[in-house]
Amino acid sequence: MAEQQGGIAMRIGVLADIGQAVYHVGDEAIGHAIAHDMQIRGHEPVLFTRDPAHTRLWMSERFATAPSMAFPWDPDERQSLVEDLRTALAAGDAYGWGMRNGFAETVRAIRELDAMHIGGGGNLNSQYGWLLSERIATALIALHFGKRVTLGGQTLGPALNERDRADIAQVLPLLSHVSFRDYASVQLARDLAPEVAPSLSLDDATYVDLAGDGSDPDRRPKLVATFSSDLEERAGHRIIPALAQFLIRLSKHANAPVTFVPHMATPGEGDGDEEVHRRIAAEMTAGTAELMTITDAVTSARILSDAEFVVTSRFHPAVFGLRHGAAVLALASTGYAYARMEGVMQNWGVDGYVLPAPALLSHESARLTDAMTRDQADYRRHLSGLKETAWARSRNDRDRLLAAVDGHSGTSEHLENEIVGHSAPPELLEVRDGHMPFMRRSAQSEQAEVDRDYFRSLAAAADREITAYRSSRTYRSLNLLHRGRGRLLGR
Repeated sequence: MAEQQGGIAMRIGVLADIGQAVYHVGDEAIGHAIAHDMQIRGHEPVLFTRDPAHTRLWMSERFATAPSMAFPWDPDERQSLVEDLRTALAAGDAYGWGMRNGFAETVRAIRELDAMHIGGGGNLNSQYGWLLSERIATALIALHFGKRVTLGGQTLGPALNERDRADIAQVLPLLSHVSFRDYASVQLARDLAPEVAPSLSLDDATYVDLAGDGSDPDRRPKLVATFSSDLEERAGHRIIPALAQFLIRLSKHANAPVTFVPHMATPGEGDGDEEVHRRIAAEMTAGTAELMTITDAVTSARILSDAEFVVTSRFHPAVFGLRHGAAVLALASTGYAYARMEGVMQNWGVDGYVLPAPALLSHESARLTDAMTRDQADYRRHLSGLKETAWARSRNDRDRLLAAVDGHSGTSEHLENEIVGHSAPPELLEVRDGHMPFMRRSAQSEQAEVDRDYFRSLAAAADREITAYRSSRTYRSLNLLHRGRGRLLGR
């Protein structure tokens, strides 16, 4: 390791959900922000990615890369792979496990690090269990090789099956630093592992470096919108025209067109957010909508930084908007989305601006537009007043994280201790509260789905074992003996 001013320059692995064929602005922004933050502190980040060439193309060549581990979707398969890893590590066979499962290059890359950081995102839950198991495995391998492991900026759960809860409870106490981006995750972590003292921080993508991103400095969209396809899946097909009418009214109030900024799509394919945006824009009147295609995370964040209004069903447009003082209205179509959106709003002391998506289908939609516009100035003043405090407290957590990587201890104050609240107008609070049964049912449904998938996976694994046993020589021999015994006894 090379010496640096004030300490030791370290080679630090960064695991983020990046390098996917379907480009995801939020996850890419997380990876970029963490790597940049470590780099300016004198360390060498190594980005673990599904596709190193993809990451070098979209993030530039200035970050080193290594392949991450793609775990299977099936709950029993991925959890059994983690169990096999534990057995292999106990026997000192990390490389053998990596060779058998196609992860040898990843294991070698982890071995060559000085420390490992598991970056933020929403991938510590059973709905995205293959990402959860990948993070558990990455931590176990790094710990086996004597590396310090830190975790930051995550949402934990809320939907977790039994084995995933056990895996998380086992690994959290082994980490040098743990922080989450919402208080509900902090509390769940304390419940799962009482000996852990997690802290609260802003989402990692909050810190994405906007310098030199190549975006047009003259572009100043006032009203930005981002929506995902699951909004229609969960809220029904009527949500598309309802969104269009809501945005038309907001566009008139803002005296500006709605700029649709996609955050998840396959570049060049016109799918994902781009497809949903086209359908909403088709329902809008001329001059009220501008459509963008998917672009890199830094450019997307730069566009959001100029907005005065942000309306979104995705998480990171809210992160970027709040950071730069935009009045953000979030629409949640799932319990998971609601939990994350509430978390980011709470970090900025805002209440009442996360609405269940069906709220736009009500006759109150026009009143919501009026209330949102009327409150915009106070909302933005609140964010401006809180920014320094929120930023300082979260920066303190990042300093503590880097200190943990270096092997030092530190203290940090929790962000929630500094929150001064700003509540949405009564119209929004009333509509939100009236539609909360939708959110509760959605959260219950998500937990039921992960439990169902878990037990179906166990049943399928048991069926495979039974089938394999019936095809074995032992079973055939025992069956022949049983039939022979029956003939001898005259049965």
